[in-house]
Amino acid sequence: MSRARFGATVGLLAVATLAMGGLWSPAFLHPEASGWGDWQWFLHMWEAGRVAYLRSSEVPLWTPYHCGGVPLWGNPQAQVYAPTYLLTALPFGTMLGHKLFVLLHAVAGFVGLYHLGRRIVRLSRTASFFASMVWCASGFFAWHGAGGHATFLAFYYAPALLLAWRAAERDLRYAAAVAALMVLVVLEGGHYPFPYFVLWLGMDAVVRAATCPAVIPRLLASSMLSGLLTGLLGAGRFLPILLAIQANPHPVPDLDGLRPEEILEMLTARTHEYHFAGHGWVWPEYGAYVGWAVVGLGALGVLAACTGAFVERARPARRSTYVWLVVGLGVFFLFTQGSVTPRHPWPWLQELPFYRSIHVPSRFRVLMLLHLALLAGLALDRLGAWLSSLDVRTDLKALGVAVPWTLALLVSVDLYVVNVPTIDRWNEEAVGVRAAGAHHLVQGRSYLDEYANYPSENVGTTECYDPVPWPRSTRLWLGEGPQARIEPADAGRVVAWGRTSLTVWAEVALERPARVLFNQNHHADWSSPQGPVVNDELRLAVDAGRPGRQRVTARYFPRDLPFSVGTSAVGALACLLVAWSPWRRRRAAMPPRPTSRGTIETRPASLM
Repeated sequence: MSRARFGATVGLLAVATLAMGGLWSPAFLHPEASGWGDWQWFLHMWEAGRVAYLRSSEVPLWTPYHCGGVPLWGNPQAQVYAPTYLLTALPFGTMLGHKLFVLLHAVAGFVGLYHLGRRIVRLSRTASFFASMVWCASGFFAWHGAGGHATFLAFYYAPALLLAWRAAERDLRYAAAVAALMVLVVLEGGHYPFPYFVLWLGMDAVVRAATCPAVIPRLLASSMLSGLLTGLLGAGRFLPILLAIQANPHPVPDLDGLRPEEILEMLTARTHEYHFAGHGWVWPEYGAYVGWAVVGLGALGVLAACTGAFVERARPARRSTYVWLVVGLGVFFLFTQGSVTPRHPWPWLQELPFYRSIHVPSRFRVLMLLHLALLAGLALDRLGAWLSSLDVRTDLKALGVAVPWTLALLVSVDLYVVNVPTIDRWNEEAVGVRAAGAHHLVQGRSYLDEYANYPSENVGTTECYDPVPWPRSTRLWLGEGPQARIEPADAGRVVAWGRTSLTVWAEVALERPARVLFNQNHHADWSSPQGPVVNDELRLAVDAGRPGRQRVTARYFPRDLPFSVGTSAVGALACLLVAWSPWRRRRAAMPPRPTSRGTIETRPASLM
């Protein structure tokens, strides 16, 4: 990397960090406060992971801290295996870690969309900066990020994913990058981003094939290789999640529908009541503020793209980009509308197996906003080029630069004014600071107010806030005291008991063979060397076959783990082989792109 390019990269990272740091500053202005809403659920899981890793020196495969004890291994929202979790939660703690987690994703989204604008859409620096601000600081991320939808932060990877996807078409080595990003999304619990990205990349492939038939052979090769590597590399999460969903199906049909004027309201409403009249979800599920200026520029961008695609003598690749921008906006606008009519795509999508488990179609607005931001950036460039082409005094030609930058800065300020107050919701109790005691199931406490602290406090509950409807026993007992019992009661006594994340044990003195009941849910993947593990009214139990004083232990180990993780290891090796293979790079000459001054700039077709 040349010195100039290194400096440009550092500069872009600095701008992205400042821009996104300013947007998410409320999180860091209250260092002792935890996140609001669903952040408490994810902080609960983060703390369960920290307790397992740091206190028990175990991989967090099971959580005894909610629902009476259930698997983490098959939970589609679990983030405790993601490298981004390990880099933020473990060294910095759950409190600071979850805020750095947000900022890390926002910076990645800003940098990614900037490069997407420059390399795919061929925008100027000004327009790329503008598009990055619009998308990354939009109401979608403000509401979902502040509200604790931590798995939705993976949507910030969308631009980087598309860049890798397009690069793989020219150089198959980038198929490994596609797989790595898709698997990272799953590791971060991206049960919405992953299926959305599958649709998005599929739409891109269809548009590319329809507008540039010559790329079909390369597109098929890169798509098949990317899909194969994703399946292999992600097996360690795909298989346990699929097994959990198959054993505990949770279809969530959603008939919500949005009229076009309601979507316009979502994009332009600076304030709104918490409830959205006529809809079953609260406003955070619809808020997508970008403002009237962006909507207007987006409309002009649609006209510019249509003109470029069907009027100008653009090269096929350029026409494909114009069509992709407009088709993407239209497709995800229709998905965002949901079930407004039976002919819309959302009712059809919910007939597909995995998509039955996702709902709230208004969440598709994140990809609609991405296309809208790029189209608005395209309009900004056309405006700058038009101003620069006017037959006016030389000093007035500077308007071609000044006006786009002024619009970009004004829109950025407006986004901050509207969306930073939305983000300013880090006002909950500090997490992970309570002293740990003997494990037991609590009673008489406010679950939603306190459950984020249960793992560090080493207590559990029978109450449940989980996307998977795990089987739960109604025979568990609450309160302090022995967390193991003998049945029948006169067959012996419990001398001592304890547990870690993955093990339970009881020191028992038995007068005859008896059943040892543990105060947690049963699961088929628990085993014991002292006797068979049985399902006692959905409680975990071990039939101890001999009398006398002994320690009865049980351990949780998912039976699919060796195969799942082994397949992922094979996938990792395959990705390395593909990334290091001497595939011939196809570096086609790329069309010139406008600079911030409206002039033409040429550069090689480097993608990374």
